[in-house]
Amino acid sequence: MKFSRKWLLVLGAIALFLLLSTEKLITFYIDLVWFDKYGLLSVIWTILGSQFGFGFLFGGLFLAVTFGILRRVYQKTSHLPVILADQTRRDMPFLEMVADNLKPLVLLLPLVFSVFIGLIAAERWDVTLKFLNHVKFGEADPIFHKDYSFYLFTLPFLEMVKGWLWAGLALIGFGVSLIYFFKQYIFLSPKGFATLPEARRTLSWLAAFAFLNLAFDMYLRRYGLLIQSDSQVVAGISYIDDWGRLPAYNLLIALSFFGTALSILNINRENLRRIFIWAGAVVVIYAVGNVYPGLLTRFVVAPNELEKETPYIEHTIAGTNRGFDLKDVEENVLTGANTLDAEAVRKNDLTIENIRLWDQAPLLDTLGQIQEIRTYYQFKSVDNDRYIVDGKYQQTLLSPRELDSTSLPNRTWINEHLTFTHGYGLSLSPVNQMTPEGLPVLHIKDIPPQSSINLQVTQPEIYYGEMTEDYVFVNTGTEEFDYPKGEKNVYKNYEGKGGIAVNSFLRKVMLATRFKTTKILFSNDIVNDSHVLMYRNITERVQTVAPFLKLDRDPYLVITEDGRLKWLYDAYTTSDKFPYSQSIRDPEVIRGVANYIRNSVKIVIDAYDGDMTFYITEPDDPIIATYAKLFPVMFEPLEKMPDDLRKHIRYPADLFAIQAFVYGTYHMETPQVFYNKEDQWQIPVIDGTLMQPYYTIMKLPNKDKEEYILMLPFTPRNKENLSAWMVARSDGADYGKMAAYTFPKQKLVYGPSQVVARINQDAVISRQISLWDQRGSNVIQGNLLVIPLDESLIYVRPLYLKAEGGKIPELKRVIVSYLDQVAMEPTLQQALAKIFPGLSTQDLPDTIIGESGEKKDVTARAKVEAKTGTGTEQTLTAPTGSILLKKSDYLKIKEHYQRALRSQDLLDNAFSGYKEDLKDLGEILENADVVEQPVVKKEKEGTPPAAE
Repeated sequence: MKFSRKWLLVLGAIALFLLLSTEKLITFYIDLVWFDKYGLLSVIWTILGSQFGFGFLFGGLFLAVTFGILRRVYQKTSHLPVILADQTRRDMPFLEMVADNLKPLVLLLPLVFSVFIGLIAAERWDVTLKFLNHVKFGEADPIFHKDYSFYLFTLPFLEMVKGWLWAGLALIGFGVSLIYFFKQYIFLSPKGFATLPEARRTLSWLAAFAFLNLAFDMYLRRYGLLIQSDSQVVAGISYIDDWGRLPAYNLLIALSFFGTALSILNINRENLRRIFIWAGAVVVIYAVGNVYPGLLTRFVVAPNELEKETPYIEHTIAGTNRGFDLKDVEENVLTGANTLDAEAVRKNDLTIENIRLWDQAPLLDTLGQIQEIRTYYQFKSVDNDRYIVDGKYQQTLLSPRELDSTSLPNRTWINEHLTFTHGYGLSLSPVNQMTPEGLPVLHIKDIPPQSSINLQVTQPEIYYGEMTEDYVFVNTGTEEFDYPKGEKNVYKNYEGKGGIAVNSFLRKVMLATRFKTTKILFSNDIVNDSHVLMYRNITERVQTVAPFLKLDRDPYLVITEDGRLKWLYDAYTTSDKFPYSQSIRDPEVIRGVANYIRNSVKIVIDAYDGDMTFYITEPDDPIIATYAKLFPVMFEPLEKMPDDLRKHIRYPADLFAIQAFVYGTYHMETPQVFYNKEDQWQIPVIDGTLMQPYYTIMKLPNKDKEEYILMLPFTPRNKENLSAWMVARSDGADYGKMAAYTFPKQKLVYGPSQVVARINQDAVISRQISLWDQRGSNVIQGNLLVIPLDESLIYVRPLYLKAEGGKIPELKRVIVSYLDQVAMEPTLQQALAKIFPGLSTQDLPDTIIGESGEKKDVTARAKVEAKTGTGTEQTLTAPTGSILLKKSDYLKIKEHYQRALRSQDLLDNAFSGYKEDLKDLGEILENADVVEQPVVKKEKEGTPPAAE
């Protein structure tokens, strides 16, 4: 009966476990099917196999060693009873509980610790795998002359093992001491604590292993100095570390080895006094070793810091530039000559044509009003790219029209998961063209996509994107909404190869469990031929497959030559273990601290099928080379990327921002200059916001043709003038090359904040902005762009106007600044023509385009502004020599003037000159230009205010 009841309990426990874990097992199975669908089954098996394998291996090894030693000690003392004084039992009930459960604790404590060790090993599976499969750098550090791979792959694994060894020694030491204490092998005598020979032997061996692990610990700390330093000047071993901490660590290693030998020799001694004395000496030496660097700093380094730290500063500069891939930045010194004239502007017409006048926020607001079509469509982002548009290299702004299921007018399960399954199409616009009304010109627009250029969208459905958060079923009995057409809708079944098949009732049950809804199980529309599309958010999709990669914040959509839509996603490999490299903290991209980063992978995701391809862009990066060894089916060389996609790879802005921040300090390669921060640069701040890198097409100085670049200017530290600008190139064989252009230090070049101040101080511009920014409209000042032309600079800032309560910003003015000149005009061409004598608007590409694509002259804009009352000179500028008055003020003055005329006969002739002054005042009133203040008439939402 007992036997049957025991087995019933076991079977019940197994059944309960299976019931509780059913959901996780089914989720795991569905994920396996999903990975297999996309040819990545080996990836998940490698990751899961490593997690379970290393978890059980290291957890089991820890359990075997700790439990084995404690069990043997307990068995050797099992013939003796547990002895605990009655008073102790009364005063210390915890000790009584331990004493009564000593045998179970011998197993329980190692078991609990081993579970934690196993979980840590499983969580850090990649540390062990990279250690076992790492690829060498082929370069060594300047202090210990070890390959950099030792610090990135070997050292983290050894530090993890060291921690486990300390945990094991602590557990064994605690357990052995408890056993011997309760069995009276350790007891209190008149001379203090005494130990029996058996206890002394065990504790001496434990002390020997503790000293040995301490030597191992100190050995690893030596290498850790190359990564972490207390110095404010050096990011690695400094003079203090080299002459203070390193000798102390080496001494502690020697003392630890001596302590190991002393502990072994103490096995047959009568007490443990020598071990305790030696351990105390080691602690004292360790404490002195921590104090000595401070004394060295105060009396040796501080008075001669530059001299002492010079070789280590050189190591830091070289290491940081290696860590952030800045060692090959091309450095150029500009003459600073202000030679820009009309002819130079004409020669740079392609650069002028690609100056971006549309910022992301105003463009998104505008697209949301004129191109979202239905409430459930949304434009989340604007992607900057370039295309050959009708034979011309043109910078473009592309925004995908995604489906926002939370905005569906009727949010039912069928609508969200069976009917409305995808976004549709996109908008594509040039960066600097506008309609006469100030709206963006759209090369591709509407639903279905209508293209006015040589670029066509043949597969406009977006099933995978940045906003597609939930799963959907396709090829079901419910008609799948494709796109709206007038008062009707167009329906079309999914024809792609994405998703996993339902194919059976059992799979249907599993999917219902996976997604926690019985609607899947009981839906008659979901049949065996149906497919479920999951992990449709491209960020979640990539992180599920490659959790070891850090992802850029801005994936962007590309139109291929055959009209398909594909996402390009930049991914990074990072480390915080690179020797002599300055660590930086970045919560958004690095998501932590790093001193090494590479844009090693470009990921292509098909917006229709969901296929993912990982292309290695940095084959020389040992981190990605190591992952490629671990997951050979995942990665492809960049050479295999189709040409129509390779034309659209761009240098990632997130990486460039990090590199530019670091380069602002580490371009100083002379130790003295670096130490004094004589030439430190900083990223400019405009209107309280740090300037962000921006893409543009331009011809770099001394280069043959225009190219697509990423750019960011620099100002000197704590100053506002421009000191340099930096670019990252993106086209063809020059992809990834970086260059810095510096100005002569004796030459004043206005910086962004100075230019903004000059713009705001300009009387005409400030009056116009004040007039517009009154009740009825809001002025939005766009991003200020620094545009290099030859060896000079022009500044360009767009200005938008948005009606109060409306959501359609219109591009109304373009402000251009060059040297001391500032011009604000309706178009970029007009502003440039005003600044550069001899330059005509006909010399530059048109930026005002009609709805049907025809080019318009500036009179078209003038007519629109006259109609809407949003002009400048028409309402502000008075004729030369005259005075501008409001009508209300004019009427008041005229009234006083007429009173004076009626009263002048009563005045005494003693008021000399009165009549002459009165006559002059009358002439002024007759010649004054009276301005009627416009009455703001509130129009429909989304339209500019009209003046009557």
